[in-house]
Formats: sequence, structure tokens, C-alpha cells
Amino acid sequence: FDGKNFPNYYEDTDLQMHIQHGIQKEVWLQPRSIALHDEHGSFGAADATAKMEAASKLFVNKWKDSLQKNHLPSPYLLQEKEQSVVFLKASNRRARDEGTPNILYIDNSGEDDLLIDSKLYENLSMIVELSMTVTFASNNVNLGEKCDVSCKNKYSDLGVELFIAKDWKDVLLTRPGFYDVVIVSRPSTMEGINKVLLDANKSSKFAVVYNAEYQRCRR
Repeated sequence: FDGKNFPNYYEDTDLQMHIQHGIQKEVWLQPRSIALHDEHGSFGAADATAKMEAASKLFVNKWKDSLQKNHLPSPYLLQEKEQSVVFLKASNRRARDEGTPNILYIDNSGEDDLLIDSKLYENLSMIVELSMTVTFASNNVNLGEKCDVSCKNKYSDLGVELFIAKDWKDVLLTRPGFYDVVIVSRPSTMEGINKVLLDANKSSKFAVVYNAEYQRCRR
């Protein structure tokens, strides 16, 4: 940490910028890590806002070139409907890579053990191994209840986002322009999502891969 220039705020943000752009290394996230934060524990709440604003100006001045060249604009400066996509790209380096597509993998299976089934995991693993960003989406709310912590960790460690939604609109229309390819499994899923796909494709173009067979068959 640069305690001289950042004694109270922005020292952690400055450190990750130094790692990425100062010594050209990578910053990795361990999703199961836990950090305990004692708010204002070091310096107290007095003048906290002023100290934070001063550190912010120093931080921007120090890393201005790198911020403009390598980082996304603040989501809070965008319209609300655009914020979700920027947040997704900001939190996932692969999602910012224009050379590989972002994949939405959709199935509406009514079987509660679908997420635990190894064939689905294998299918998703093959896509992830191609360095693609993958979201698995289902409108079966029972899946969210069936998938316990160990199940969620299994997919989190793989790098797959689980998206359980009652309405398909919550998946596609809230993330305009984010997905390049949408994989739809089984006829019943396509029947339920076809209109949403057409509506979403009007505002942002993406390819559709229709897998008319059973989800668990390895592809």
C-alpha cells in the first residue's frame, strides 16, 4: 500500500491499479473470500467525506491515463437500463474481450436436480474452456432452492453465472447488447421464450443456437 499518498482512502484501489498497470500483473478474485470492514475504524468519521474526496482527486490524477485507456466509464453516469451491462463487464474481464462471445444458455427444465446433473456441467465447462463468458438461465424457481451453497460454489468456481428468473424478460431485456449468442435447449423452452427473443433482437443483435434435444445429452 502507498500509505504516504493514500493514508486513509483509495489505498486498496491504488494498489490494484499499481498491480495491473504499474507492474503489468493480473488481479484475481476469489469469490468465496470474506473481508471484514470496520467503517471509520482507523480515523473516525470526522472529516471522512473531505478525506475521501481529496484521495479521489489524487487517485484520478495519478492514474488518469490508465483509467481513460483501460477502464469502463462509471455505470452511475449512464441510464439505468445501461448500468447492468456495464456492471457485468466491469466485474468480468472475459466479458470485456471483444474477441470472444458472451453466451446465454437457457433451459426451462422442471427437474429440480438439473443444476446438479453432470451432463449440464460438462456442457457448460466446454464453453467456459473456450474462454467465453457464460450465464445459465432458467425460469424454474425450484432450481434456485434446490441448488445449495456447495452447488452454487461448483458453478461459481467454474465461472458460470446462475440466473433464475420467473420471467424470461428479466434475463434478456434487462441486459441489452451484452449477449452475443443465446443457446436455447428443448422445444418447450423455445416455445416459451420465442417472443422475448424476437423483441430483444430488435434492440440488440445476437445469434440463436436452438438445441431441440434433451438438455442432459452431451454436445
